[in-house]
Amino acid sequence: KKKYKQNNSWMSFWMPGIKEKQLLKCITLAAEALEKTNLKTAVEALEEFISYHQHFPLSMTDGAPLAYGKNIKDIFSNRLNLVIQHFSKKLDNGKCIASNQILISELYTLVGHYNEAFTAATLSVKLDPKLARAYYQIGRLKRIASEPDDAIKNYFHAIECDPNQADYFYAIADLFLFCVRDDEAVEAYHRTIDIDPKHARAYHGLCWALRRLGRLDEAIEAGR
Repeated sequence: KKKYKQNNSWMSFWMPGIKEKQLLKCITLAAEALEKTNLKTAVEALEEFISYHQHFPLSMTDGAPLAYGKNIKDIFSNRLNLVIQHFSKKLDNGKCIASNQILISELYTLVGHYNEAFTAATLSVKLDPKLARAYYQIGRLKRIASEPDDAIKNYFHAIECDPNQADYFYAIADLFLFCVRDDEAVEAYHRTIDIDPKHARAYHGLCWALRRLGRLDEAIEAGR
């Protein structure tokens, strides 16, 4: 069984357009709902919390958990860990649903508990073999574990299950770029942009891949 190195470091940067009180509100609402055994409300609050992170892939933070401003990092870390523990216990005592398992996996990833995240993600696949989000999450964890081939395989599984998600193509393109597989990266970046023409990070990655291939005119166009 692959062991993932625990990472409790927090990088100090602000997420554009998102205020810390919105994030704290989600965590607080989830905690209150769990105390009242209202799993539906807790899941909705945690899904909203996760949604704020969707456009900040792990590659932007070198595999570290996403972070917040320095002054509130401990508040987020402590509160989120408590909510995760409580949420996990509720799932253990209730009906095991694939979407809830992948949610807990994503939350574990945010706080750097990668072994627990991987366990929940693999359980999610067993519960629903066609859940694209689960394969995508496993791919992210495999990338953290420095297993790019397995990460790519799982990203492709995610795309097979849901070929209309731009971020799935972006994830595989970004990994191809990291592995210096630039021709494949260019193709995947183009697929990303076909689905989401406003995907700014895809244009940025495409520009780099094209530059390394010596296709400078195309790189300049992509970078505009």
